[in-house]
Amino acid sequence: MLKKFRNIIKCFTDFTTNIYFHKYPFFILYKPNFHLVNRSNFKEVLNDIKPGDIIIRRAKGYLSTILIPGYWSHMGIYVGGNLIINAIAKRGIVKDYLFDYLKTDSVGILRVKNKKLIPEAIEHALSLYNLAKTNNIKYDYIFETNNTNLYCSELIDICYRGLFESDYSKINKFFSKKVITPDDIYKSKNVEKIIEFKY
Repeated sequence: MLKKFRNIIKCFTDFTTNIYFHKYPFFILYKPNFHLVNRSNFKEVLNDIKPGDIIIRRAKGYLSTILIPGYWSHMGIYVGGNLIINAIAKRGIVKDYLFDYLKTDSVGILRVKNKKLIPEAIEHALSLYNLAKTNNIKYDYIFETNNTNLYCSELIDICYRGLFESDYSKINKFFSKKVITPDDIYKSKNVEKIIEFKY
């Protein structure tokens, strides 16, 4: 029964990540290819980003964004070399180029205040990425903390060895589940905001 439920959630999540609501006809678009973060925003991010930074983003109008509590809908960790490691629906734990990751509508950079944690977090992100390739670690569609699959903000918390443990929130009224959302980490006292472009 649980496996069937997971498959239903997975199919729904995969579908919603590609649906965009637009205010003009055609009101619903599938996989649109336009974004509000512009070239000057990208240049500023390139100038200020440092390895270990947490990159948050929001893709405006997507059904998946609407369903995630809070403003920010996704995050990853910058490991240097213009690469971000993140957990994403349909793909699991992946490396994305910064340029591709910034094809979005709002973006921000968060920096962990305790600089001693950063080198180990980068190393842990890279090892999780390599482990995911060989051990088939998938995206966590049911947002459980006691399994081997990971969702984006859970990946960040694991890379930083539970630094955001006190920032988990209860978001599900039906299952009384505690999860960590991108907004929870954004609001954490353990990070400072370096850049933020909201459109």
